[in-house]
Amino acid sequence: MVLSAERSPSTVCTSNVKYGMDLTNDDLEKINKLLVKQTNISDEDLCFCGSGNTYKICCAQNPNYWLTTDYLNKLIGFAKNKNFYISGTMPTTFLIQLESFFGDRFDICATPGCSNKCIYSHIFGKALLKKYFGSNTCKWYAINDHGIKELISAGIKNEIGYKTFCSTCDNDIFKLIDDTEHDASNLKNQLLHVFRVLAYQHQFNRAHLAFAHQVIFAKPSIETAREKYTGIKPESVDISAHLKVFKEGYIRYKITHNELEKLWRFINTKQESSEYLTALRIVKSKDVFFAQGIENPKYDLLGKKIDFLDHAAIMYAVFPFDEKNAQIIVATSSKEYMTFLGQFKIINEYVLKKFINNVLEKKNSPRGAFVGVSKKPYQKVLR
Repeated sequence: MVLSAERSPSTVCTSNVKYGMDLTNDDLEKINKLLVKQTNISDEDLCFCGSGNTYKICCAQNPNYWLTTDYLNKLIGFAKNKNFYISGTMPTTFLIQLESFFGDRFDICATPGCSNKCIYSHIFGKALLKKYFGSNTCKWYAINDHGIKELISAGIKNEIGYKTFCSTCDNDIFKLIDDTEHDASNLKNQLLHVFRVLAYQHQFNRAHLAFAHQVIFAKPSIETAREKYTGIKPESVDISAHLKVFKEGYIRYKITHNELEKLWRFINTKQESSEYLTALRIVKSKDVFFAQGIENPKYDLLGKKIDFLDHAAIMYAVFPFDEKNAQIIVATSSKEYMTFLGQFKIINEYVLKKFINNVLEKKNSPRGAFVGVSKKPYQKVLR
């Protein structure tokens, strides 16, 4: 998908923005150089703006700047309320305000080669969710503006979906695993769950990386507004924390894109499982819950440090086996995790639960990646 800009770089201007300033080609080039240094991006890498194109044919040629006057004003208003300190963490309430605007820029189906518009696909099949939640609502954990995880109600129809697949792909690809009685020990079913995990993670990270990219591009306008309100010179604006989170998001985006393409080729060619390693465990759980995500553990399940040669990832999906047990699928294409998966299959349940609980409690998971019904939000989900 080619991400179109609101204006071409040669005419990018925010002169209509209250307290804003013009963004010249020199401004864009300076910011681009900063992002290139931060991400160590190469010409053949995916562009850091989240467009899905390589850097050499994207922001290296024409930086993608698409913040409209209205949304730039909102960003400046947010910065003003935070005393013009823009860190890497944006309040959930503010992100929600901008989510539909940025989400519409990335509503092309995640299936490689498909260019249809997305629908709100479910993170897990709706039939499976309804089977265990028994209604049109459930509960999930969300991080509030104070960084605290809290349990809130959510509608199954819309609130735990995301613009991931088009209607055709969503219906056709996942027929097998949308059967509430499907066998999760079957390799094909496991890989379909993993493909759904990767697609959701990719769509979410791409859109939010693009948002972070635009916050950094808006720096000159934020600096101008800060100087007007506080008298502090523009150089004092601190975006170091935001740049750190931006780099982490960019690496995550690269991982999901590469894995999504690789797994889709694997599924389509119906090869034997030589490239993907999977493992399944069934563990006791007092609550019915669903979770999924992508993780880069630095230590194996025995506490030994993993020395990475490259960016690598473990994909996981957790969903009910029955009312008292959860099944956990873990998959990877990285040989660096072979020992980890071997441990996963045989490690005692206490150690496994501790690891899964720590993964689920992290605050950097995409919104909606964890869905639960526990009435005790501060207890471990696996206990």
